[in-house]
Amino acid sequence: MVSGTVPSEEARDGIYMTVGEALGLKRKIRELKYTTGGGKGGDSNEDVGFMERTTFEGLVNRMKLPMANQVNVKLSVVEVSKKFMDNVGIDWSNAGLPTGQFSLTKFKFDATTLNNMIYAMKNDSIARVLAEPNLSVMSGETADFLVGGEIPIVTTNSDGVSVTYKEFGVKLGIAAKVENQKPDKAQTV
Repeated sequence: MVSGTVPSEEARDGIYMTVGEALGLKRKIRELKYTTGGGKGGDSNEDVGFMERTTFEGLVNRMKLPMANQVNVKLSVVEVSKKFMDNVGIDWSNAGLPTGQFSLTKFKFDATTLNNMIYAMKNDSIARVLAEPNLSVMSGETADFLVGGEIPIVTTNSDGVSVTYKEFGVKLGIAAKVENQKPDKAQTV
């Protein structure tokens, strides 16, 4: 077991790696994958590379940080017309993704430009804001938000009746990791 208080996540991870390697323990790499709803294309897994975690068999990491790192993300879910997207130059058909899925990582906007576009669209009635949630996520963890809901699906078989719930709407997942005490890596899936 490795325990103590460390100044940063980088120090914690570095110490853990050094001890595990020095003891010659078997290494396991855990990748974070999100399962995305697939529409017509079926479900697919999105890899969130910067959230990869290495663990060593038999080595427990009990190191603590003086304060928890947290990332707060302000989101805007906006409905716009196809004409507007064509004018801006967004072509979903060339994004290289299965039908029913999209990723904004294929397009290069900085936060200020995107915020200004959303503000201008709201003022010109070109867009309709569906939701503006704030998501807070601990560094190294994930959070998600569903604009929509769940509908019950009733199934009858020889064992009786069962009810399952299917999500509808837009679901946004966020993974964040603070490095160098700055929230410089975040990914939406």
